[in-house]
Amino acid sequence: MLIGLAGRRQFGEQHRQEMQALGIDCQWVSSPNDLDNLDGLILSGLGSSDWSDLPDWINRLKDPLWQQRPLFADGWACSILSKSKTALMDYHYSVHKRDKYTAELISAPSWETERLVAVFSGFATFHDIAPNIAVLAHNKRRGAVVLRQGNALACAFLAACTKNKEIYRYFKGILERKL
Repeated sequence: MLIGLAGRRQFGEQHRQEMQALGIDCQWVSSPNDLDNLDGLILSGLGSSDWSDLPDWINRLKDPLWQQRPLFADGWACSILSKSKTALMDYHYSVHKRDKYTAELISAPSWETERLVAVFSGFATFHDIAPNIAVLAHNKRRGAVVLRQGNALACAFLAACTKNKEIYRYFKGILERKL
């Protein structure tokens, strides 16, 4: 199994380490033209500056092939999966500038731990969430912070900067079609 890593390199390296620890091979993808032969994709970033060729990524991910493959986006990269860009997931996403900070998630029902402290960059929020989207974790102040629709997983916090790594085990389950 091989997944691609795209977006901010510093986060991509952390994603690679976590997925390889779970037995999943990874490779860096610098262009949307490099997506062939991948079983899944992790998108990560703090802003549009991490995606100089964002329109090309959006067009490639709209391909029906990628609507079936596992995708995991965290931080600002969640906006790529939203209604306003690829529409791979049925929600809107917005970020309000703010320093990086942590917040305790009050619920993550399918993970090993009841509570999870996550690192956020800015005030990222999901809104207009369609009823067919599962909310996997939420926070009192932010609302939904982890969403799943089919094989796509969107995480408002920065998984690479968060100590608890359950989100990676969850994504591995999607990759293996166990969840």
